Amino acid sequence: MYSPQICYFRVLDDSVLNSQFLLCWFRSEGFWSQASYLMSATDMAPYLSLKDIGNLSVDLPDLATQTAIADVLGALD
Repeated sequence: MYSPQICYFRVLDDSVLNSQFLLCWFRSEGFWSQASYLMSATDMAPYLSLKDIGNLSVDLPDLATQTAIADVLGALD
């Protein structure tokens, strides 16, 4: 974490989570619907805290499916 406004994510165990799948998830409606809800739950400007990020729910398919999803979406980019 660099500051409350900037954080860095990395995959420590690529046998569990495909990093490109994680990137796709952060761009997905699944992430943004959760993030929008959490960001609007404050009186201040929209903000997603590290605690909020820790409470996000990710549907995590098996690694082969993650890789296939990341490959297809990456090709579309």
